[in-house]
Amino acid sequence: MIKKTSIFIGTKFHNHDSSFFAINPFSQSIFGMSTERKTRYKHDFIPPINILDTYIKEEKINPKEIKKIIVGYPFNTGKLSIENNFYYLHKNFRLHSQTKYKKEVDCAYRNFWRKKKYSKLFSLLFSFFGIKFLFLFLYNKIFFPKNVPLERAIKNTLKNRFPNANIMIKFYD
Repeated sequence: MIKKTSIFIGTKFHNHDSSFFAINPFSQSIFGMSTERKTRYKHDFIPPINILDTYIKEEKINPKEIKKIIVGYPFNTGKLSIENNFYYLHKNFRLHSQTKYKKEVDCAYRNFWRKKKYSKLFSLLFSFFGIKFLFLFLYNKIFFPKNVPLERAIKNTLKNRFPNANIMIKFYD
């Protein structure tokens, strides 16, 4: 039996063209959006966390009332993993580098990582988002030296938004 406090989510959480959709059978609402519609980066690869937040706001959902979330993911991820805080790292780097398109982001990343250590550090200290990126980067290196499995990254993201929810993830090919 599906309870009134259940949401069905489908997501492409990571990599090329990430997206999010949700079906709430009791409010009879359907919501879906590609990350690139919100970020304006063509073929955006960051997790659709901003879309999830938009969904919660638009549907006026009280996250504490949601008790069950069922997530469908379009690939059997196996051993796929991502950096901890991947979304926030990349979001802050984009804001720091003031890039508008994916090609610009890619170019800015390449240029940034080619710099020498002190030059990288120095370049980040001149913007608020650069400092945030630096602290997240160091935090990951110190406390989370290994990447997080994708399934755990999805669960952690949803658990942060819906603290009382039982989250089930189904992977399929």
